[in-house]
Amino acid sequence: GNKVEKWNLDITLRNHLAWIWCWGIPLSMRTQECVTQVVSPIGELVRVEEELGNTMRIDPIKVLVKVENPQSVSISKKIRFNGSIHLVCITEES
Repeated sequence: GNKVEKWNLDITLRNHLAWIWCWGIPLSMRTQECVTQVVSPIGELVRVEEELGNTMRIDPIKVLVKVENPQSVSISKKIRFNGSIHLVCITEES
């Protein structure tokens, strides 16, 4: 069962829900499966704010993620999409 404890400085959040912005995912790769893989190093995809297949703009994708690290998220990494390498940036909304 759940246990309620008095707050102390040793208690830390193990995971939290956070809105994350994803930049750099090519239009042709904007699928639920691809976004799930992109955010998997930081946590579990909960939902995507907009429908992915209907956009022709290169705007960032906003997703809700169950983040496994208590610290704020800000990552840039190179990811291979269909043989091409793209720089993808993942940043927690502030």
